[in-house]
Amino acid sequence: MNLIQAHFMMMKQIIMSPKSFFDGLSTNEGYKKVLVFTIINVVVALIVSFIFSALFAGNKATGGLGMIILGSVIMIPFILVGFFIWTAILHVVVKILGGKGTYNGSFLAVGYSTALMPFTVIPFIGMVIALYYLYIEIVGFRKIHQFSTVKAAITVILPAALIFVMLFALIAVIGIAFLSAIGQGGLNNPNQLQNMQQYKQTVPQDVQEQMQQIQDSSGTYNYNDTTYPTGYNTYDDSMMQDATQ
Repeated sequence: MNLIQAHFMMMKQIIMSPKSFFDGLSTNEGYKKVLVFTIINVVVALIVSFIFSALFAGNKATGGLGMIILGSVIMIPFILVGFFIWTAILHVVVKILGGKGTYNGSFLAVGYSTALMPFTVIPFIGMVIALYYLYIEIVGFRKIHQFSTVKAAITVILPAALIFVMLFALIAVIGIAFLSAIGQGGLNNPNQLQNMQQYKQTVPQDVQEQMQQIQDSSGTYNYNDTTYPTGYNTYDDSMMQDATQ
């Protein structure tokens, strides 16, 4: 059995029977195997995401599969660092709740739960699949750290919820600051509009008086070398500005 077949067999076992998989998992297993498993899932997830993006974008899709793979290679170190940090956060919660496993065990639970990652990027159903993703992670923490389902759920969901709330609060603060900046900039607009209205209320009277004087003297008046008949009382903003200069 080659690496690809072994990988997909492990994915199938984790997805179909997470309890039996984590029951038979040795918590003394090193990082190498789970890291390879995680990296493959991340790359596949990015490829699947690109495929669906190309299908929806049609001819507007840019780049190619090669660019996605190249981007995946560039992102892998950052993703792995993120996994280690995320595991550390979860492991702190584990210790607070009295979990008996090690950091290595927590990383195994996080890493092997990525078996569902390629399916979470599928449009429309990805969010539903993500819920099962959380379930697999909860099962992993419950088995590895030997505590209740409730504590395992708290371990997985609480940090994710806190991060979501923090991101939501950050977005809200940025949005409020943006709206406030627009509001402060817009406070001058009413004054500007009022000044313009006052200008239009006072200046047209002067223009009319000048036009009337021209009409009284000649019966016609010229504006930009154009002769208008007597009684032509309409004017536009450009005429108003020229006449007042």
